[in-house]
Amino acid sequence: PLFMTDWRPGDPAGDEEGRQESHHKKPRIRRILDAYPELTFVLIGDSGERDPQVYQEFLDSDPDRIRIALIRDVSAEAGADDDVDVSYVPGRPELVTVRDSIQMARIAHRMGLIDELTVEEVMTEIDARV
Repeated sequence: PLFMTDWRPGDPAGDEEGRQESHHKKPRIRRILDAYPELTFVLIGDSGERDPQVYQEFLDSDPDRIRIALIRDVSAEAGADDDVDVSYVPGRPELVTVRDSIQMARIAHRMGLIDELTVEEVMTEIDARV
C-alpha cells in the first residue's frame, strides 16, 4: 500500500465546502502508475476530500490499470445494516462508494484480493473501535 496523505507542514488548504484540497494526489498516482506499468491497482479513499473526482479521472484515463476505486462515505453510519453489501461487477473498473471498511473488505474478497480470514480480521478491528 502507498498512502497519499499530504504531510506538508502548515494547515491544509480547503475548498468552498471545507474539504481538504488534494492537488498532490494526481501527480503521485501518475508517478506510481508510470513506475509500475505491468501492475494494476486498487485505489482506496474517502469522500472527505476530492478522492472520488481524482480517482474517477484515473478510471477514465487508465481503465486497464485501475481494477476498482473504493470510496468510504464519511457521512455514512458505520456498522449500520452490516448484512447489506453494495453490488460490484467483477472485471468492470468503477468507482464504488461504501459505508465502511467492512464493505471494502467484502468487495476485495469477492475480487480475490484478500482471503476470508482477512475479512474477519477487518470486522474484528472495526468492532474493537466501536
